[in-house]
Amino acid sequence: SIDIERINLAINYNLPNDLDSYLHRVGRAGRFGTKSLSISFVATAEDEDVLNS
Repeated sequence: SIDIERINLAINYNLPNDLDSYLHRVGRAGRFGTKSLSISFVATAEDEDVLNS
């Protein structure tokens, strides 16, 4: 993944296989007390399972 210090928008075109990796990705946005938005495209039942776990 790309490590950029300050972003306010994170878009996931494909979801990782586990919840910890997902939280790590969306956690990149909004650090240092800033507001942020994360958008994830859910295309498969497996993607939905990751978000529901």
